[in-house]
Amino acid sequence: MQSKRFILCFGQNKDGELGLGSQKEGFGDIRSIQIQDEQFNSAQSVSSGSHHSALVTKTGEVYVSGSSLHGKLGISELRVTNLSRFTRIPNLKPFIIQVACGDYHTLALAKDGVVYSWGGSLHKKAQGGSDPQPVEQLIQMQARIIQVDCGDFHSIALDQMGRVFSWGGGGQSYNKGQLGQGHLGNVEQPQQITDLAAHRVTQISAGGYHTLAVTDEHLLFSWGSGQYGECGNASQSNVLKPTQLKLPADKESFGGTDGARERQHPLSSQANIKQIRAGGHHSMILTANGKLYTFGFGQHGQLGHRSSQNLYSPRLVKDLLAKPVIMIAAGWNHSLVLTEAGDLYSCGYAQYGQLGLGSNHEVKSQFQHVAQLGPRKIYKIFAGGNHSWVVLDDIIPVREKFRVPSPLPERPGSLSHSPSSIKRDKSRGNSTDKLAFEKSGQQSKA
Repeated sequence: MQSKRFILCFGQNKDGELGLGSQKEGFGDIRSIQIQDEQFNSAQSVSSGSHHSALVTKTGEVYVSGSSLHGKLGISELRVTNLSRFTRIPNLKPFIIQVACGDYHTLALAKDGVVYSWGGSLHKKAQGGSDPQPVEQLIQMQARIIQVDCGDFHSIALDQMGRVFSWGGGGQSYNKGQLGQGHLGNVEQPQQITDLAAHRVTQISAGGYHTLAVTDEHLLFSWGSGQYGECGNASQSNVLKPTQLKLPADKESFGGTDGARERQHPLSSQANIKQIRAGGHHSMILTANGKLYTFGFGQHGQLGHRSSQNLYSPRLVKDLLAKPVIMIAAGWNHSLVLTEAGDLYSCGYAQYGQLGLGSNHEVKSQFQHVAQLGPRKIYKIFAGGNHSWVVLDDIIPVREKFRVPSPLPERPGSLSHSPSSIKRDKSRGNSTDKLAFEKSGQQSKA
């Protein structure tokens, strides 16, 4: 039986990680996933690393596609280097509710709170094996896990008591403090992040080499790589332990374009934070009133501020003030937002079509409406690596009262630059290095 078209994708596909049955380099046109499996239905969770993807169905099965190197697809009997169609992991029997993909490894969270892992466990090491295995240390610590996430080489888990655990590492070159353990060493088994022990954490997110967390009191913490401002603490230093991060008191203009007045929005560390997402080297914070803040690496326009500058402190994305946001997703160098009206917007690196803008592969530093989706009713959005995913409402997949959204506000100095203009920005002193660009395609590893 062929699956209904409730899962849409766009972006890089050179290892078959979109599960479309081919290894075409990239798709800017939105495609639907179709799986020849009677047990398959729509997705509850989707995750992508640099070269592989995994999705969880609403009935708890896990399907994988893309590169199989290092055992990260979780199918030990595979004799090929990649899968170009989504294939169910046969040896993962528990009911799974969430999945997370790192660069070399994958995690799955079962309904009973047990975490399963497979693939590489540390930097370029495949010690974990290719068959899913429970993470015994978490079981021994009686940690009933409710959320997991993966960075390139690190793993984090949140339990129902609000405790956060981390393990993994990136060796001498890639350990930036993303484990939050106060040192730059690898951690073979999950350890509780003791600097968060006084707080009840409710949400976590792992970026490439940094990590975010928010508590039940809406306190925001960050740690790990700070080179591009991804920790948001006005510094370029790496942060080895969780450090509280405050959102600014923002000014919003109103009353016209000439001589506009300003009013204060006193957002601080106590702002009601709804969602956090860590990308490759950038961060996104969504508040309950629909406002989006971004910071970190911005040279591909992924921060959405009509600029290619890095930001070392959180900044409100003013272009979206008239379009309240309800959901966010962060890829390696691109960002997605879903608005209250049900419309999807994207910005950032577009070389592989991950912005969903068709054949337009120019970098976008202002959020762009993904018009190809039309009246489709979106249930969830996901992003990872150079990939984007849209899961439709499988009950009512089309909006009845659809209106084409009004354009974002125009103002002098708006930018929509090509990669060549980024090179000009670099020549003016916008420094960067291989670490931030390597996932954009110039450097790739499977």
